[in-house]
Amino acid sequence: MLFLISCIQVIADTPGKKVMYESDISIKNTARLSDYIFYWKMQNDSAAMFHRDTTLSIPGSGGRPMNATLWAVNKKTNTSTDTLFFDNYYAPDFEITIDTVTQENKLLYSKKEISNNNGAGDIAGSGSSEEKVSSPSRMLLLSSISVIALVLLVWLFNRKRNTSRPG
Repeated sequence: MLFLISCIQVIADTPGKKVMYESDISIKNTARLSDYIFYWKMQNDSAAMFHRDTTLSIPGSGGRPMNATLWAVNKKTNTSTDTLFFDNYYAPDFEITIDTVTQENKLLYSKKEISNNNGAGDIAGSGSSEEKVSSPSRMLLLSSISVIALVLLVWLFNRKRNTSRPG
């Protein structure tokens, strides 16, 4: 029994368990706001500026979502707009069209989904939504079933032997 208990492995299905795929964010209509410089910052990087329409990528990760932010700074007043947050938490690709900046320095924009990024680049390539049991989990399951079957056989054998004794 001690062997059986020591073989049990707890696996939690938490965010970050599955691979996060790359998300592309297309920023459009920036030329219309020529008084502003736009900035893009990845989670662990320094900010990068851009002046024209572009497509920025949030790289894929091994299970932990990556985050990015987008904002603009007015060239004349040096005031920043509000910040738009993005991540690749099973997120599709988006097209962001910047409409204008309000008096309160808020970016007004529209957001359009370009593609469904869920399951893109799936290594198994099956396209099925069923969970696949990993090899170590399968081996643990089979060994646990084998140990349980062995314990039951020994118990049945001993019980049969004890009931068949005369006396």
